[in-house]
Amino acid sequence: MNRSNSCYQCRTHFNNKAQHEGRVRAIVKMRSTLIAGIAAVHLALSIEHVMKILIIGSPGAGKTEFSKRLAQNINVPLFHLDDYYWQENWQRPSAEKWHAQLQQLLNHPAWIIDGNYYDSLQIRLTKADYVIYLDYSVLLCLFRAFKRTIIRRFVRQTSLPLAVRKNKNYPSRFAINWKFIKLILFFKLNYRKKIFTLLNQCKVNVKVLTSSKDMQFFIDNLCIKK
Repeated sequence: MNRSNSCYQCRTHFNNKAQHEGRVRAIVKMRSTLIAGIAAVHLALSIEHVMKILIIGSPGAGKTEFSKRLAQNINVPLFHLDDYYWQENWQRPSAEKWHAQLQQLLNHPAWIIDGNYYDSLQIRLTKADYVIYLDYSVLLCLFRAFKRTIIRRFVRQTSLPLAVRKNKNYPSRFAINWKFIKLILFFKLNYRKKIFTLLNQCKVNVKVLTSSKDMQFFIDNLCIKK
């Protein structure tokens, strides 16, 4: 009988302990969610009055789709750098022409600009009010880059740069070359530190999103600009 009571007490003790630990984990999770929610709402309220926003991140991070959703939510003109950089048949512009294009974009009173183009990033940062950096995993960026290439080849070409898209005989670029793969694989190693150095130098407000969940949470909590 004593042995039965002892076993019962042990089970009760462990059950109570498990329930207590479960409540603690639930409280911690709720607290983390609340803090994240408050931070997101604060950012959403502040971004409502921001007029010039840069979207940057590794190739394949989803800058184009994210910038489209952001532009719809806050009603600010959107410019994709790929549309202004790439010419017909994937030709690159001269340095002078590219610089002039950038200046025209930056002179707009309000904009969202997505794209990396690291060599001109500092120029854009000096004009930006806010930067959103999509700091996603390498595997996710690789997957999205391959997916985008397949869609361009077999489904639709709407994600192609504007000048390339207008030419119905554009080179498909179906195969992702090793240079592009290396760019994604080593983007964090080669560019992340340099980018944050520039961000600190320009003293611009920055929001870093590290997952699709972060991005969705950020978009969902934005106040729509009237």
